[in-house]
Formats: sequence, C-alpha cells, structure tokens
Amino acid sequence: MFKMTEQQTQQTKQTTTDLKINTNLLLDITKILKGLTTEFITEFNLKITLEGLNIKVIDPAHICFIDIEIKKNALIDFNFKKDQTIGFNTIDLYKVLKNNKKTDLKLSFDNDNVFLSFDNGLKSQLENLKIDDPNTDNINLDYQTELKIDSKKFKDLIKHFSGIAEGLKLSFDNDNKSLKLSCLNNEIILKDLAIIKDYPAISKYPTEYLKKVLSVLFTDNIILKFNNDYPITLIQQTDLFKIKYIIAPRIEND
Repeated sequence: MFKMTEQQTQQTKQTTTDLKINTNLLLDITKILKGLTTEFITEFNLKITLEGLNIKVIDPAHICFIDIEIKKNALIDFNFKKDQTIGFNTIDLYKVLKNNKKTDLKLSFDNDNVFLSFDNGLKSQLENLKIDDPNTDNINLDYQTELKIDSKKFKDLIKHFSGIAEGLKLSFDNDNKSLKLSCLNNEIILKDLAIIKDYPAISKYPTEYLKKVLSVLFTDNIILKFNNDYPITLIQQTDLFKIKYIIAPRIEND
C-alpha cells in the first residue's frame, strides 16, 4: 500500500505566498460582508484568478447577491499562475484586519490554514474553510432604466426611510427626469441625476437590505439599475475594483 513519506506530506501542504494587499482595502470589503452577517453572510470564498480577486455571496433567502471584483493592479504583489480559493469566516477575518489596518498584508495558505503576515511584524493564522460556491447561473438581468446618483446622498436618504417602513418604492419619471423615493405618506423627489438609460419604472425594495449594502461607500457616485417589479442592481466601480449588489423586489399589496 502506498504511503507518503513525511517529506512528501509537507510538500502537499506547502504554502502559497504570492499575494500582498493593502489591509484597509480588504478590511473595507470585509465590512460590507460583516454588515450583513447577522442576517446571512458569516463566511465566504476569496477566489484568486489570473485577473485578480473575486467574492460572490448570496443570502439563504435569495434576496441579496453581492459580487466583488478586485483587479490585480489594485494589489501590491500578485504572481499567481492558476486559480486558487481561500475560505474565510467573516468575523474572524474582520477582527484580525481591524487591529492591523495601517499596514500591508501578505497572505499565505495551504489546504487547512491561512497565514496572515503584516508589515508591522504581526502574524495571525485562520482556518482555510471549505465553502460551497453560491449558485449564480440564473443571475442574468436586463435593464431599461439606469441612473447615476450621488452615493452619500442616496445612502442618507435610505437611512432616513429605513426608520419609517420596511419597503421603499423607487419611481423613475422619464418625462420629468426625476427619481421619487416613497413609503407610507413620505416621499422625496430627486432631479440631480445622470441618466444612462431613460425608461419609466416603478418597483419596491426592502429598506433594510438597501441600507446595509450601502454601509460602506467607495465611490462618489453609485449606479442604479431597475425595471418594473424587478431586482435592483447597485454598482460602485473604479479602475481598481467593482462591487455589484442585486436585491430582489418586495412584492406586496400596498
């Protein structure tokens, strides 16, 4: 019967040490997931591809999907020749990063563990989790309405409405070029918009989900895509990364 020697066993567990990233960037990404942890996202896969890093997560209720892409030119060191996957516990990673956010981070990993080495000399070790990837085969959306809006203004409005009702209605009027946010007897009309696709649309979304996915802002503007009674897509994007959120509509009798 074939049996590996101790040296061969060590070789199969040899760590990969080709990824270095700014800790604050990874911390901010983790904050997005941590902000939703109470509801669903307690663990995630960090995919390492030839193009960079990717995280895809979806909640068990299938209300919210998040797709995070970090391009390789956003990384300090990136020399991978094949795709790899690291599985993290969201809270465990957040705690380690929070205490070392003013330095850069080098990731090394084997089949069982992830080793985090910070430029300040501190080191930490986490379990490399085995996590099933979410099924995203059916996420293929086509939109007729697409707007660009000030991120902070939109975040503040969502926060305001979250204390009023569980659902928020978005209504785009293509004649007046305006977006109305409304719930119960409260409404606000926005006209300071960049209109990318001009088509009337009305749909209602869970306010708490909107509030949570906007908990961390990376860009001055955010792109909104929605149709009548259709999932909404929110996108924050720069030359270095793209964060896409898809939230299912709230269908109910008003």
